Amino acid sequence: MSARGDGPGLDPSPGSGRPEAPPDPVEAERWLRVRALFEEAVERDPEEWPELLAATQEGDRELLARLLRADRASEPLLDHAPDRLAADLFSADEPLPQRVGPYRVLRLLGRGGMGQVLLARREDGSDEQDVAIKLIRRGMDSEDVLRRFRSERQILARLTHPNIARLLDGGIATDGRPYFVMECVHGSPITTHCETHGLALESRLRLFADACSAVEHAHERGFVHRDLKPRNIVVDDGDALPEGTVKLLDFGIAKVLEPDGLDLTLARTHTGSRLMTPEYASPEQMRSGPLGPASDVYSLGVVLHELLTGQRPHDLGGLSLSEVERVVCETPIPRPGKGGRRLPSALQAIVLMALRTEPHRRYGSAGELGDDIRRFLAGQPVRARGDSLPYRAHTFVRRHTVALAIFVAVIGLSVGVGGFLLDRSGGASSMVAAVLEDPLTIAVLPFDYFGPEGQEYFADGLTDVVNAHLAGFPGLRVVSSGPSVSREGPERSTLDVGSELGVEYLLTGSVGFESPTDPSGRVVVEPRLIRIENDSVVWSQTFDHTMIQFFGLQSVIAQAVAGALSVDVSRMERASGGAAVPSNLEAYRFYLRGNDLIRLNENEERLRLAEASYLVALARDSTFGEAWARLSVVHTQLWFHRFDTSHERLDRAGEAAERALQSHPDLPETYYALGLFHYQGRGDLLQGRRYFEQALELQPNHVRALFGLATLLRRQGRMEEALVRFRELTVLDPSDVNHVFSAAFTEQLLRNYPAADPMYATVLQRAPDLPMLHLIRAHLSLSRTGSVTRARSVLAEGTGPGVDNDQTRYFEARLDLMAGRYLEVLWTADSWATEVLDAQIFYVPVAWLRAAAYRGLGDAAMAREQEEIALRLLEARVRDAPEDARAHGTLGRVYAALGRPDEAVRAAQRGKELLPLSRDAVLAPFRMEDLAAVYVLNGQHEEAMAELESILAVPGLLSPGHLRADPLWAPLRTHPRFPVEG
Repeated sequence: MSARGDGPGLDPSPGSGRPEAPPDPVEAERWLRVRALFEEAVERDPEEWPELLAATQEGDRELLARLLRADRASEPLLDHAPDRLAADLFSADEPLPQRVGPYRVLRLLGRGGMGQVLLARREDGSDEQDVAIKLIRRGMDSEDVLRRFRSERQILARLTHPNIARLLDGGIATDGRPYFVMECVHGSPITTHCETHGLALESRLRLFADACSAVEHAHERGFVHRDLKPRNIVVDDGDALPEGTVKLLDFGIAKVLEPDGLDLTLARTHTGSRLMTPEYASPEQMRSGPLGPASDVYSLGVVLHELLTGQRPHDLGGLSLSEVERVVCETPIPRPGKGGRRLPSALQAIVLMALRTEPHRRYGSAGELGDDIRRFLAGQPVRARGDSLPYRAHTFVRRHTVALAIFVAVIGLSVGVGGFLLDRSGGASSMVAAVLEDPLTIAVLPFDYFGPEGQEYFADGLTDVVNAHLAGFPGLRVVSSGPSVSREGPERSTLDVGSELGVEYLLTGSVGFESPTDPSGRVVVEPRLIRIENDSVVWSQTFDHTMIQFFGLQSVIAQAVAGALSVDVSRMERASGGAAVPSNLEAYRFYLRGNDLIRLNENEERLRLAEASYLVALARDSTFGEAWARLSVVHTQLWFHRFDTSHERLDRAGEAAERALQSHPDLPETYYALGLFHYQGRGDLLQGRRYFEQALELQPNHVRALFGLATLLRRQGRMEEALVRFRELTVLDPSDVNHVFSAAFTEQLLRNYPAADPMYATVLQRAPDLPMLHLIRAHLSLSRTGSVTRARSVLAEGTGPGVDNDQTRYFEARLDLMAGRYLEVLWTADSWATEVLDAQIFYVPVAWLRAAAYRGLGDAAMAREQEEIALRLLEARVRDAPEDARAHGTLGRVYAALGRPDEAVRAAQRGKELLPLSRDAVLAPFRMEDLAAVYVLNGQHEEAMAELESILAVPGLLSPGHLRADPLWAPLRTHPRFPVEG
């Protein structure tokens, strides 16, 4: 405990015990409601009381104000509350006890809402050390207060860390009140200590890093603090160290985390009021969402912001609780230090990463935040800045300036400094010039369009190419503005957009076309480069040309922007956006039209229309490399999403990619198309990865190539590497929620459900109609809870065209079968206009689902009839497509149901052989599950258990929750190795 008190508290009249509730039932309910509000109020800073009073309903406000005034009659801060206070509510302070247990009380250190903090020393003389005793106050021993008091003592008993105030003893006082004894910390809040002692930046950061270690210690033992603020992070002034020693205090509203790493109790009193300090509360805490370690990371971020700048991230003065919630949850945080203390950019990035609105985008733990602080202090690259080569090189130079200068001089004698650090195009620029500056971040927004209606895609084409050109300059990191920033959307300030995208500069402007299809028509482009920090125009220029000159204009604009940012334009990498300029304006028009069709949506209709547009473009210019590449991608997507699974379609994808390579071998889009063809079309993960990496060498910010690489790594079973790539994507393209969804799905495959859940919550908030979202969330619900009812409820939340697909139909039918809703399965199956449910994961005749329903209803004859239908369909499929592992797996299940066990095992094993883990780590477990199911149906329980253990040992969707919910696995539930948790 520190020398400060825990805040004001209520002292009922002496001898009265707990205040009595009025006898009238209505008044009794009101009393309980106001008393709960009072208990919350006295746990908070007195400065917050007017805010709480303003949020209290009219009939309760005066009574609450009276109780608070009675508690602290001398406090001036309630001048805003009602003035008329009844004299009979005032009472004298509770007298101090002379001793508590074996301790002699010396004086009062402070008084809190539920207890007193007393300075004491053992009477028996066995220990001369001063201690702090926390003792529940008379009359405040309500069930809620006692529970929180016991919880704090239990938590402290499990915490042993040099930066957490230690629990020394505990017991029951002679009057029956519980107490516990802590080491006494004579100090002040970390912010006050640093200001009072004028500590330098490095000293402040070292103290803060120690606080992070203390919080991490609590997290590792399953506790989230929920009330981190300077008053609870105290620096011991009596310590021998010059800077003092940090001590973490007050676990009074801390909670034990659930097994999934979240506190689901929402820190509420029984009236629904929240226990927290709003100035330091995370967005999810403000909105009463599930809380995990990320919530404490946010609160630490607020403390760090205040520690470094003297201000909190948001000015919340005079706001109501609802207004505070809106500001904290919706208002972007400006770069720390703006207009005040100047902070290094890497330190700004650390603060902003800790303060991200979405929990999954913050540091994963308080320890990671502390580690980044230590990396900054050591002059090493910080995680918040990402892994860009210019930044890593910059920190390397900063740490090794002398050694590097000698090295460069020696190398320069023989090959020349430029020759040592040549980029891939052979440009010669000095290493030091390339790395001494941090990479600048920029986003290109859609230009305003003025011209004939329906041809806005010309403006989009301009911004796409300028964006790609800028990506070719070393020292620039180009962030995608994505679909959330569009000219059709609501008008937003550059500060808002820049903060959302996390960039320092925005390139925006306007483009006006007289007639985009007329080569002699005029085009006027007015780009503007804006610095976000002060919303100033750094550079602008008007370009007035004819359409025939339009192609070269994009490169000119990019070089002008680079020049305005003092970027060395001579080092533009050979990919420089790789714009494959067509010789025909009409070809370019249809190419842009194709791009526009699939910019935001790649459904079957748009893919086929885009295919037609690219074919017209290539008929006008058969050497148009980028059009060939885009056409290849469309062919692959049509095949991969099973809109056209013919061999001809896949052959066309490969041929188009080869034509792109012949026409333009240095085009990033070409290597992306080749990577996608080999990965999604041929299933050749090694070749696909090689091409994706070539695309990224040419254009590091090629978002689609990076996304393709991330999903490919996931298929290879390299889940952690895939997560790193998905995190990079959230930086390069923060507006695309698919990247968050993909990261969440990867965590789900790793069965790291606590990490996946908040990510899905973010996706649900930003894109509730995202295809497959509710299906995957329903899988997650089943995995976590084993509850079919909950999974069905989540699945039912899905609406829109993305819901009606074979994967959703199949999973919904399986849930109905698990729940015994057999008639529902039969009725639903009759409504499907198909004989087979066909998706990447499965190939299942509808008759097989009907058979399962009939077996559940006890109609063996009808079940067998449907199984025979399914058998004929599957045997035909494996004849026509012998490499279809899905069909072999389902065929094995049908054989088993028909009492043909040997054929069942052979079929399921064949499916597993066709799709091993080494070929596809995401899909292979489904074929392993087919084999396990066959073993169960055959009565081969040991073999089934062994196969299930193999499945659960690798990433996948199958979980102990699934196994507990599905009656298929019921025969194994008495097996000693059957998983009962997880």
